[in-house]
Amino acid sequence: MADRLDVDPPELLRLARRLTEVAELLAATRRPDADELPAGPTGRAPVELAELWLDELPRAALDLHELAGLLRAVATAVAAVDERLAARLARLGTDRSDDR
Repeated sequence: MADRLDVDPPELLRLARRLTEVAELLAATRRPDADELPAGPTGRAPVELAELWLDELPRAALDLHELAGLLRAVATAVAAVDERLAARLARLGTDRSDDR
């Protein structure tokens, strides 16, 4: 990923789609049975740590969905500003050509 955020509306929408995909993957993660967890350094499955981590997945998914929604809103706002600026520039160009 680039080291800066491109404020191009299509790029923001692409990022929002990727965040939504990750959020859906997190939300769909099922809790494994204890015997499915890998063994820890003691030979036992680190169930408590895995449960803490798994308990955070739904919250992380909600946060990512919210962030994706914000990116969509920003993309919409940027597109609207772009359209207004383009219209304004077109009017300025028309006004100047009328003065000639």
